[in-house]
Amino acid sequence: SFSFPPLVVVMSLRLATSGMLRTLRTPLWGAARRFYATGVKKLFTKEHEWVELQGDTGVMGVSEHAAHELGDIVFVDLPETGRKLVKGTAFSAVESVKAASDVFAPCDGEVTESNAVLSENPALVNENPEGEGWIIKFRTAPDADFSDLMNEEAYKKFLEEQTQYKLHTIP
Repeated sequence: SFSFPPLVVVMSLRLATSGMLRTLRTPLWGAARRFYATGVKKLFTKEHEWVELQGDTGVMGVSEHAAHELGDIVFVDLPETGRKLVKGTAFSAVESVKAASDVFAPCDGEVTESNAVLSENPALVNENPEGEGWIIKFRTAPDADFSDLMNEEAYKKFLEEQTQYKLHTIP
């Protein structure tokens, strides 16, 4: 019977392991690992809101892209706890020195908490839009539909397409 020399086996294991470790360190793997380990799923809307879902609860706010485009945020209109959310309708607004923008519900549900810190420090949306700058926590309706929302990879592609469109339409 034939067997590989020990040095060949060791070198093969080192090459396989180093490739596997490189794969484990990639951002995509990190996001997938976080989702499967915690059950958290991050999605984005075409209106530039982000949503993190875990079971029938979620947290949402404006995306990093939206916060950058709005500029210095000076006011966030926070909805009251218990407010019903209807998919696609505005439930909040974010105002900056440049413009104001409505924030739309990603699904049917109910507000369980608003980020009261934003009343005193609306600039937190600029500083950490997809973290401490969240706007609401909510409970989803039993029949909530998220099929039109994008994962992070699809959202980045969507942003690239929007940028290319803007570049081609400027006179």
